[in-house]
Amino acid sequence: PIDRRIEGFLADVLRESRGGAPVKFPPKLSLNRYGMARSMSFPKDGDKYISPLIKSFRCLNGVLHNPVNDKRTTKGVFHVAEGGLPIADDKKAVPLNVFNNLLEAALDPPADALELPYTTGAEKPVRAFVSLMLR
Repeated sequence: PIDRRIEGFLADVLRESRGGAPVKFPPKLSLNRYGMARSMSFPKDGDKYISPLIKSFRCLNGVLHNPVNDKRTTKGVFHVAEGGLPIADDKKAVPLNVFNNLLEAALDPPADALELPYTTGAEKPVRAFVSLMLR
């Protein structure tokens, strides 16, 4: 339900910048229960996951994810699409067509970026987008 609302909102907002063409959202795995995201963050029988994009380790109090390109700040690089609420002065306004292009690129990542850590080492690792709603 939440995914459909978000996808519907984006489709409505981007309709004009896409010339009426619908936004094509890929199929996804919905993690809708407590603990599922933590379980899926590691190989089936492991406590760490290392890829070209991220290093993840299981800790006593949860999970530590270290993205390779972690800048630890959004100052001066946080972009907000135009056309909605007023945009704060410390953010960069981006036209909707630029946001649309960024979204298209994000929805078409390299296959390796979609590998679910839980299936690492499997004969056929699963590759999928994942949807997680935090409450």
